[in-house]
Amino acid sequence: MENGDWDYMMNKPVTLNVGGHLYTTAMSTLQRYPDSMLGAMFCGDLPTTRDSQGNYFIDRDGTLFHYILNFLRTSELILPVDFMKTDLLRKEADFYQIEPLIQCLNNPKPAYPPDTFEQMTKPVTLNVGGHLYTTTLSTLQRYPDSMLGAMFCGDLPTTRDSQGNYFIDRDGTLFHYILNFLRTSELILPVDFMKTDLLRKEADFYQIEPLIQCLNNPKPAYPQDTFEQATKPVTLNVGGHLYTTTMSTLQRYPDSMLGGMFRGDLPTTRDSQGNYFIDRDGTLFRYILNFLRTSELILPVSFTELDLLRKEADFYQIEPLIDSLNDPKPLYSLNAYEQMIKPVTLNVGGHMYTTTLSTLQRYPDSMLGAMFRGDLPTTRDAQGNYFIDRDGTLFRFVLNFLRSSELTRPLDFTEMDLLRKEADFYQIEPLIHSLNDTKPPYPLDTFEQVVELSSTRKLSKYSNPVAVIITQLTITTKVHALLEGISNNFTKWNKHMMDTRDCQVSFTFGPCDYHQEVALRVHLMDYITKQGFTIRNTRVHHMSERANENTVEHNWTFCRPAYKVED
Repeated sequence: MENGDWDYMMNKPVTLNVGGHLYTTAMSTLQRYPDSMLGAMFCGDLPTTRDSQGNYFIDRDGTLFHYILNFLRTSELILPVDFMKTDLLRKEADFYQIEPLIQCLNNPKPAYPPDTFEQMTKPVTLNVGGHLYTTTLSTLQRYPDSMLGAMFCGDLPTTRDSQGNYFIDRDGTLFHYILNFLRTSELILPVDFMKTDLLRKEADFYQIEPLIQCLNNPKPAYPQDTFEQATKPVTLNVGGHLYTTTMSTLQRYPDSMLGGMFRGDLPTTRDSQGNYFIDRDGTLFRYILNFLRTSELILPVSFTELDLLRKEADFYQIEPLIDSLNDPKPLYSLNAYEQMIKPVTLNVGGHMYTTTLSTLQRYPDSMLGAMFRGDLPTTRDAQGNYFIDRDGTLFRFVLNFLRSSELTRPLDFTEMDLLRKEADFYQIEPLIHSLNDTKPPYPLDTFEQVVELSSTRKLSKYSNPVAVIITQLTITTKVHALLEGISNNFTKWNKHMMDTRDCQVSFTFGPCDYHQEVALRVHLMDYITKQGFTIRNTRVHHMSERANENTVEHNWTFCRPAYKVED
């Protein structure tokens, strides 16, 4: 073999799969100690095994091999100050039969004098773009040639915030990955990570060369079969609430209980449908799962169950979430809070709805979430209300779901397919899941009785103050006993043109005595609720305008369950 061929052979990149961790090095590095097991393997004296991608496979601890390989490269053993796995590393060195490394590990001399050790392991808090991180000086100095290494070695000036924390005016969310790389020298990103370009800019700013190389390395984070496994949908039944996510999301924090469960270290339970079952609060798990997806804690402004959520975070042992919940800083500034609870009026297909910004942003990944945080354009009608050209009647169910995270509909509801289309349009995933759930809203031997109460007012446009020309109250229901009760108990209102039909009783007032209508409405609502009905929802509808009058309709829907009677 010619010298050029030999040099090429020795410097040719070789990829090893060590316990699922991929490492790329040169043949000359692996042969540095010919008497070692690696030297024998890559000189051809011992057999080798390949994985499905053609990489050399060694069934050993992949995390610790990082230190083995660095020793082969430099002949120096460099460990973090707070390294706690010396015994495990000694076993790996024995397995690979690298005598110089074994001697280094058996040498008890400390890496630092005691006072330096204390200094290096002392906690340091950084404020990166408003996000607080606590680490050690040794971690920040891991790469001395980096900007952080220079800052915390004293070669570059540092800035403190008002609390005395070191302040860096960069992306605080992405620093999470920077800091983890400093801790482990491994780049671990979610499978569905979409901000590689932004993270590359952060790595360039901090001048961390090994991280820059990892980001510029096009190799996949997982072998193909592992990638498919990590991105495969997983359905969880948490206290009766179904959630669908990916294995990579559930394993985002390996030290958490969910991380242990879904990598096989803890037992799991399945329900009768084959979904993973966890007997915890299903409503609050929504916030747990969103944190796993984004590493950010996003709660409604009016959220009142912080103590319960704290208990859930403790149960799942998600340390970053626990830290976020124990952070006393407010979720919003006072101005932002006022903005979030300020009433917002929507005109949906001619139906008017009033809600708050926090309700519309409840599901950030939905179309409404994007619209009302400014990521999508919005349209206003002539009155300045936000306009959405969709089915206004069905939006009532969409909005109630945003308010309560529960899908509540009449038992005789017949527009499920239309409502499904609306949910798809608004891209509200939990609502879509609820609509695809075929379980009935009530036990099979019950049904729901409905009463509709409407108040229609015609208002003069030109009088000041505005005068009510005429008002009509209408009660519509198939519960004939209720209609008969109203007819019998409200006879003193007959003078106001009481009209009784098969499924309806109506009263007409006017002109200009709308206060009588208000008094009757209060009595009617009280009577209906005493019959066991509860208000399901309310809505306001501004109807067609004429030359000299406006028509406004208020609607109240009352419901109660009732048992079926066999014929």
